[in-house]
Amino acid sequence: MLYIKIDTASKLQEMFIEMGRDSFSYEAYEALLEYYEETDEELDVIALDCGWREASVDDIIADYYDLRDDIGYEDDDYDEDMILDKVREYLDYRTYYIELSNGNFLFGEF
Repeated sequence: MLYIKIDTASKLQEMFIEMGRDSFSYEAYEALLEYYEETDEELDVIALDCGWREASVDDIIADYYDLRDDIGYEDDDYDEDMILDKVREYLDYRTYYIELSNGNFLFGEF
């Protein structure tokens, strides 16, 4: 079996591009690489692409109706810190997540 050493986020991104699956921001590639360096699991581009998702707070709220209902997001008068806390709590209860420096969340699909 052939193994390719992936030791930078750029190299991981290149692997995704080669497979036609450039699905994440550079920050997400960095977080994935760091996560998998700590776990010693093999990096499989297809499995990573299917198993992880990067999304903004607004996208998460739009995609998960029970979270949107809990927040009452339709109201114009909402507290951004409260929304962030609710998103963190929601993801933490369901999956592993990483908060990225670009404001997005990287999380295991559920």
